[in-house]
Amino acid sequence: MAITMPDNRFVGRSEELARLQALMEDVRAGRSRVALVEGEAGVGKTMLVEHFVCEQPAEAVLWASGDESERQVPYAMIDQFVRRAGLAQGGLMQEGSLLDPVTAGSRVLEALGAAQEHGPALVVIDDAHWADSHSLRALGFALRRLVADRVLAVIVARTTELEWLPDSLRRPVAAEGAIRLRVHPFRTPELAKLAATRGLHEFSSRAALRLYEHTEGNPLLAAALLDELPAEVWHGPLTHLPAPRSYESMVLGRLAASSAGARKFVEAAAVLGVRCDLETVFGVAGITRREEALDGAVRAGLVRPEQLDAEAVIRFTHPLIQAAVYGQLTPARRMRLHRAAASAAQDEWSRLRHRVSAIASPDDALAAELEAFAARETGHGAWARAAESLIAASRLSTDAGETRRRMLLAVDSMLYHGDIAQAAAYAEEIAGYERGPLRDCVLAFAATMTGRPAAAEAQLRDAWAHTDPDGDAVLRATIARRAALHFLYRLRGEETVRWSRRAERAASPQPRGDVVAEMLPLGVGAAYAGDLQAGLSEVEAAVARAEQGRGRHGVSLLRARGWLRLVADDLVGARDDLRTEAREALRLGSSGTAAFALALLARAEYQLGDWDDAALHAGRAILITTELEHPFLVLAVASAVAVTAARGDWALAEEQLSLLGTRSEDYEQAIVAGGIARAQLGSARGDPQEVISALRPVTELTEREGVDEPGCWPWPHLCAEALVQTGDLAAAARLLDLHESLAAARERRSSIAKLARVRGQLHAAHGEGREADESFAVSLAAAEQTRMPLDVAAAHLSWGQALRRRNRRTDAQRHLLAARELYARLGARPFRERCDREIQASGLSPRRRVERAPDELTPQERSVARLVAEGLANREVAAELVVSVRTIEYHLTHVYAKLGLTSRAQLVARYGPELAPPGQT
Repeated sequence: MAITMPDNRFVGRSEELARLQALMEDVRAGRSRVALVEGEAGVGKTMLVEHFVCEQPAEAVLWASGDESERQVPYAMIDQFVRRAGLAQGGLMQEGSLLDPVTAGSRVLEALGAAQEHGPALVVIDDAHWADSHSLRALGFALRRLVADRVLAVIVARTTELEWLPDSLRRPVAAEGAIRLRVHPFRTPELAKLAATRGLHEFSSRAALRLYEHTEGNPLLAAALLDELPAEVWHGPLTHLPAPRSYESMVLGRLAASSAGARKFVEAAAVLGVRCDLETVFGVAGITRREEALDGAVRAGLVRPEQLDAEAVIRFTHPLIQAAVYGQLTPARRMRLHRAAASAAQDEWSRLRHRVSAIASPDDALAAELEAFAARETGHGAWARAAESLIAASRLSTDAGETRRRMLLAVDSMLYHGDIAQAAAYAEEIAGYERGPLRDCVLAFAATMTGRPAAAEAQLRDAWAHTDPDGDAVLRATIARRAALHFLYRLRGEETVRWSRRAERAASPQPRGDVVAEMLPLGVGAAYAGDLQAGLSEVEAAVARAEQGRGRHGVSLLRARGWLRLVADDLVGARDDLRTEAREALRLGSSGTAAFALALLARAEYQLGDWDDAALHAGRAILITTELEHPFLVLAVASAVAVTAARGDWALAEEQLSLLGTRSEDYEQAIVAGGIARAQLGSARGDPQEVISALRPVTELTEREGVDEPGCWPWPHLCAEALVQTGDLAAAARLLDLHESLAAARERRSSIAKLARVRGQLHAAHGEGREADESFAVSLAAAEQTRMPLDVAAAHLSWGQALRRRNRRTDAQRHLLAARELYARLGARPFRERCDREIQASGLSPRRRVERAPDELTPQERSVARLVAEGLANREVAAELVVSVRTIEYHLTHVYAKLGLTSRAQLVARYGPELAPPGQT
């Protein structure tokens, strides 16, 4: 965006400019920075930023603005941003579906990379409080992913409307190095200088004080008053300064002084929004002498022309001007202009929005169109626009029942969009509605999304009880599917299966965009109920049907099959399914689905010993779920902490666990996954009391169906081992008796391996050497069969410890050395150090070897190095890690320096095998 500001019209703000300039110097030195410029309307925020931008030498500038008329248009603001970066349009839809903010944020990263091709980049988001939430979340995501980039992002917003900014954007604003710059009203010296720019060089301090009292120092109001009143007024006694006109009156005075064509032009533009297409304005205004009208509007200081790619646009010089012009229109004139705007609109949403504003009374036909439009929008994930359409449809309905029904559907869409705060604003209204299935279903959904299982369950049962079996089949199916998900999160398998079957019988149509495939609760529910094979058979049959029909659901079903294969100890099959599902979901822009698959993929990779990939994929799942505020966050954290704790990265593990927060009430899935994550950290630290404390909420759960099912949630061995270590052998024996019998009945080798190892520890504690050896042998064999190197190493270590305590040093050393080798290859520092201590206690010096060069790398450098070693280009690595290309180049520079390399070829040739996981070299 070309910005030209006449310097003689700019006054003061030297301190604010200096702070922005200091940030710019940081950016030129290679550190990205963020500034929030805030203040009241008309205080001069935009003028300050424009002046600052004009002072910068040759930086690339990407300028985009929020527009109140586009607040519900997904990615409207980011579309400006991407187009000004010179990237192709139309990239915010993928195969008919709207991209989520994470995927869209990746596109913003690409735009930022392009902008930095020749130097630092300046990003300005003006009127951010009017930007659509999709754009703001995507922008926040991108700004937090800048590592080695040179970007200064300046976000301009009204102080009174900062609550509109999502948390994802507030985080980079609050980060280290960012600033919040409050633009204050002018004091009398600045007002005197402002008067001088208007030719009033003999402006007394008395006049400046009177102007300050008159306008409260607002530069916009002061400038307008200085322009409006003749010079002699300011040189007079000022005892009776004319009563200040409102800003609106000043604007309307300029409008009235303009030509008829200019007035028609400005009024048509006001109906279209703060920024609009020039040709559309001419068409809506219905004027023929176009240049004269445009020139008159520009001379009046009401609008200014801009260029967006090849598109000529017009923009009001201040949003308050647009509001003032729109507000003075008579109802009849306003409706006529909206009808003309509807006829000129190029998209359905704009047509409908203008038609809503063009009528003065309820209209059932238009309400029905809005509802139909909302249904189509939900088909590609535009939940915010669907909600806005349904709210409008609700207000236009003549029937009270339709008003309530459409409002309930609107709140439902808000919840799907993840806009819990907006949905909460309507909670009191809908809670006051007469009880009914749809109301109860929506309230249950709200309870599920906010982790209140008791409330959700009560509402779901009421919703189902009051539906007509011969009535709305789609509503019944929706209630049943949500109940199935609810009980899936509660780990209650039989209930999950029962409700899944009810959903199948209720209706064949897919309800309003449910985010989890039907087979997921049905298959996993069967596993929780103890019939894993039945669940697998159901899912396998569904996959086969989908593949025969070549439907896309064949891929989405892989997440269900991958989860079940993980439980069934088919780790390689699980990894392949989940990897395929994650990649396809990311390609389609379905980040929520991808996060679920990535979290489970990381768990499979962790068990297989592929810890680098596990850390990478779990980290990406955390990134997505925190951005989308998704309930799968706890699964992602559990997978991530498994690796960071085992590697001894205590600070990172604590940081990951802190994302979970604390709730007085939550779903059992979150309780169990969170307990396991915390217990893994305690186990790695060698703190059994920490393990017992972490798992206490799990052991105290009264409904235990899915909690205790072998292979689903690997917690019993952690708890039993901690009990042995604290000397509570009787409690450990009781726990092992229960879970070993279940694992044997289900033939779950991974559980058998873990529990048999602890049984060996228990025998050893009782002095039962032969029985301990038998248990350790069972553990080792089962772990080797399932290709779980960590469990193999753990079996060797426990067996070696027991043998050393029985003074069988030679046998002990054999197991301890085998354990140490595996732990070293995995990078499991705390466990390797335990091996070293045991080996030394057995009479040997630990076999020290030079650690692999890649161990010198940070986790992020190691991820970059591995992907480059696989042959990926920098842009592909950036996409995989969701960072900018410059960040990849930054990390590669450090990788080469640490490893003494000069090229990618050397990295691949010399360290490719070293960077592979155990068993895959």
